[in-house]
Amino acid sequence: MTGAEQVTPVIEPFPTCKQNEVWKNCGSCEGDCGNPTPFCTKECKPPGCYCPLEKKYVRSPKKDCIPLSKCKNNCPANTTWMDCGTCEGTCYDKTRVCTKECKPPRCYCPAAKGYVRFGYAGACILAKDCPGR
Repeated sequence: MTGAEQVTPVIEPFPTCKQNEVWKNCGSCEGDCGNPTPFCTKECKPPGCYCPLEKKYVRSPKKDCIPLSKCKNNCPANTTWMDCGTCEGTCYDKTRVCTKECKPPRCYCPAAKGYVRFGYAGACILAKDCPGR
C-alpha cells in the first residue's frame, strides 16, 4: 500500500415517487384539473417527481397524480367539471363574449354562479371579490 486510499463513489438511488408520478432530472410544468394543458416553456424545473402530462396525468386538488378522466370528481374549489366547456371571464374581463365552440373537458369557473378566473390560471373567485373593485 502506498498510503493512498481508494474511495468508492456512492451512487444515490432516485427517490421513490408516489403512484402515477415519474422522476425527472429536468422537471417540467404540470397540468391540474383546472388547467390540464398549461402553456409550458422548455425551462428546466428542479429535479423531482412530476405527473406525466404526456400520458394525460394531472395534479389533483389533493396533490395526487391522477388521470385527467378522474378530474370530474376532483375539481378545485368553486369550479365545475364540463365535458363541453366554454370560455371563462376573468377579473380583468368579466363579461367575455364567448362563442358556442366546445372547449376541452376540464374544471371551469361557473359564470352562472358569478365566478371568474383570477388571472390566466388562477383560482375561481366571485367577480365581486376581484381586486380593484
